[in-house]
Amino acid sequence: MAAGGPSAGAAAEAPAAAGAEPEAEADAGASPAPAQLVLLAPRGVRIPRIGVSARVVHLGVAQSGEWEVPDEDVGWYRHTAPPGTPGNAVLAGHLNSPWGLPRVFARLRELRAGDLVEIDLVDVTDPRDDGARSTAPSVGRYRVAETRLVPSTAVDVLAPTDDDRLTLITCAGTWNIGRREYSHRHVVIARPEA
Repeated sequence: MAAGGPSAGAAAEAPAAAGAEPEAEADAGASPAPAQLVLLAPRGVRIPRIGVSARVVHLGVAQSGEWEVPDEDVGWYRHTAPPGTPGNAVLAGHLNSPWGLPRVFARLRELRAGDLVEIDLVDVTDPRDDGARSTAPSVGRYRVAETRLVPSTAVDVLAPTDDDRLTLITCAGTWNIGRREYSHRHVVIARPEA
């Protein structure tokens, strides 16, 4: 994948001002300056097989302890790994609306091994920039490795991992009107394209 986790950029030295005294050479044993880490965050997702082309918003956990879920977009849980770095990057989207209309991940269950998932990644190294001003995102390309149905109470699919993976989640199963939730979750695991 072209874009990814922490990387160091080469910094160009500014030319010395005319008439300025040359600086003393650095100590041969001195440690180099720490490299600037580049932080990438997802801003868009495309899944051609099921016709998804959506914005990605950053989510967390509500004060009630429930996971936030976006109304229309795909949500990346910011306490999970950023896509393109070692770890589990978790993205979620609704199956349908309260009125039964299809939402962004309505067709997630149709994905099969080998299907393409593309993630637009933007540099958010500057904490004052939420990525909205970035003009040239890099693209992370992933391939579906597995799909599965899990109970709605399963949290292992959210756990950190050592490998770079995307976990896409939506609701599935039967609607429990009393609990106002579906019985299961459809989970798709995608790994970086080789």
